[in-house]
Amino acid sequence: MMKNKTKNTRAGYLKTSVKGLLSVTVTAAVCLSVFAGCGSDDKSSSNPSTPDHTIYFRTEIQADKVTANFFNTVNGDKEDVEMKNTGSDDNGYVYSCMGDTAKYNKVTFTYDDSQTKDVAFNEFVNGWYNSSYGLVPYTEGEKLIDKAEFTTETLKYKDSDKEIYVWTPENYDADSAEKYSTIYLYDGQWMLVRDFESGMGSGCWNVAESVTSMMKESKNKAIVVAISTTEVTRDDELVPDLGEFADPDSAFVISNKEGIPFCDFVVNEVVPFIQKKYNVYTDAAHTSIAGSSLGGMAAFYAGMEHPDVFGTVGALSPAFAFYDESAWENFLKDKDFEKSPCIYMYSGDVQDNKLSAEAMKSGLLDKGFPKDKLFYHYNPNGEHLVPYWRNIFPEYLVAMFDREALLVKV
Repeated sequence: MMKNKTKNTRAGYLKTSVKGLLSVTVTAAVCLSVFAGCGSDDKSSSNPSTPDHTIYFRTEIQADKVTANFFNTVNGDKEDVEMKNTGSDDNGYVYSCMGDTAKYNKVTFTYDDSQTKDVAFNEFVNGWYNSSYGLVPYTEGEKLIDKAEFTTETLKYKDSDKEIYVWTPENYDADSAEKYSTIYLYDGQWMLVRDFESGMGSGCWNVAESVTSMMKESKNKAIVVAISTTEVTRDDELVPDLGEFADPDSAFVISNKEGIPFCDFVVNEVVPFIQKKYNVYTDAAHTSIAGSSLGGMAAFYAGMEHPDVFGTVGALSPAFAFYDESAWENFLKDKDFEKSPCIYMYSGDVQDNKLSAEAMKSGLLDKGFPKDKLFYHYNPNGEHLVPYWRNIFPEYLVAMFDREALLVKV
């Protein structure tokens, strides 16, 4: 029987003690040597020295002047480029300019007296829409996705229905010889549409828009499989039993630690179901899994336990601090890192999960994890909220599909 629980949010996990995770010294900067991602195919970066990529900015209110503020999170290089007004329609006004994806990996937009949050800038980003809902990815020339259309698949898990939300692109071809990659995501209720808003602020990750943008800008094709959790079950399903919690007395540590059987359900039930019903690749190189907070830790666990299934892991603001050094040492001790998936980690500042994410990154490298399969992005302005994960998600797509492009040239 499940324990009685008090309602909590993922922000609460930030207060869990790191307890000397992996006993390593951490750094606040991103290491260039680990910028290689885990992509499998299709489009490699040419690393030009001149602006190579058009980016669009759409806003509902006309601005006298719009500037794209490109910057490099590694060396601090910056460049401001004035954007041109390229037209308008019933949804607002569009501005565009060229940027250099070999030099910069982030951008903000300044318009009149306002400035947006910083968002990903790379070869897969077509545009960002400053809507009344917030800053969201979009693709210029394509219909704005207000509500992503998806199929709900229902599988049995522990005598209960588990909803799996499957998004396929508009031109999805179930019979094409060229198959689609698969992006599995934990906390599926936050991934696709605004209707599912709950917790963590500003609800949706808008992953359908990010994948649509990537497909417009490259030859890569993918579907999204968003695995739902609930306020009642997620604390159990996304926490693998790795031993004692680092701080068992914390009010935020309320879990039956059922993450291992739930991971087995994903690997043995969800993945085979998707691979049988949808026109997707079945190899790990074209299959990834990601999540944030508890979902980030659960994705890390799934990828490290099943590298033959998942070739890329996205651990955004991962809740590694739930366990202390000895638990992670025990989990990692028998892993063959040469066979491990590529790992993309992201975190905001100390009030996010910076300390434990950086400790895990440094600990993995100290233990011999290949530098070309580990990427860590630190955002000093980041918070433990959906908008920050939404804004960086296109970079995770690059980690999956084009590893060389994550080597930011300076």
